[in-house]
Amino acid sequence: MIDNTIDFNNKTILITGGGFIGGSLAFYFQGKFPKSKIIVSDSFRNDETFPNGNLKSFGHYKNLIRFLGYVISRNINSKKDLNGKY
Repeated sequence: MIDNTIDFNNKTILITGGGFIGGSLAFYFQGKFPKSKIIVSDSFRNDETFPNGNLKSFGHYKNLIRFLGYVISRNINSKKDLNGKY
């Protein structure tokens, strides 16, 4: 049974991961609850690097084209990223 009585308007919604599922959730909440604040957090990368030393991208950001909420590029498994220290 699905509870459709929850109103997420005027709430903050944090979605960890901006891939296919996270991106779909972000657009669902954006359309269904336009007064909510939606935040998508994703590292958009892994630890692999290109020959020039740049980090390789997962490309998840493509799932968020036309997303109107907030996007934070952080790795939730990294204390350094969560503290905002670089």
